[in-house]
Amino acid sequence: SEFVKTGKCVERPELHLGDDEERTKRFADSMFGRAMGIGQGIIPMLGPLRGRVLDLAGGPGAYAILMCKAFDQVQCDTVGLPAISAHAKRYVESFGLSDRVRCIEGDYHKDEYAPESYDAVTIFGALHQESPERILDIIRRAYRALVKGGVLYVLDMMTDKTHAAPKFSALFAVNMALTTQNGWVFSDEELKSWMIAAGFEVYPTLEAPRPMPHWIVKARK
Repeated sequence: SEFVKTGKCVERPELHLGDDEERTKRFADSMFGRAMGIGQGIIPMLGPLRGRVLDLAGGPGAYAILMCKAFDQVQCDTVGLPAISAHAKRYVESFGLSDRVRCIEGDYHKDEYAPESYDAVTIFGALHQESPERILDIIRRAYRALVKGGVLYVLDMMTDKTHAAPKFSALFAVNMALTTQNGWVFSDEELKSWMIAAGFEVYPTLEAPRPMPHWIVKARK
């Protein structure tokens, strides 16, 4: 009711991103379990991956772990806010992958990456908390980080152009708006328009294996 009246999020995202240590740990552990479940269906759809992968807003490292387990020739840099990156390091170490996954403290809102230094960039389940202007900026910096021919994969809940279907994804926008400043769910066509504006060639939208509601959009530099 508070959100409906004010149009503003009712809980500061900083509470689960570092300000409250216990809530941050619960958030990281929950996101890890969730991503491990989702990733087992998603990661095989990316192959074959090889070389250096930049995993932006990689959370507690689940997707980076799964990419390295699935593809022997992958080295992954997973970037997250300091409090979350600390949990990513814990998980990566528990899987014995510290030699292949670097957990980098950073902020994909502003970080600059070495030009043409990655073969692939992944942004999984993060952009639904960003404004259109911010998404385009993030995608442009990802473009610069990729080698020519490198690929960008974005996994997220998306809708069609009506923003009302599929219903589950449309309702997810309310969930994000409650706990983030710019939470929403964009359409796959909007995402493709931002990718094209950044210089990418885009591919047809892929649906994750059922019952997962996620969609994947691939783009090539």
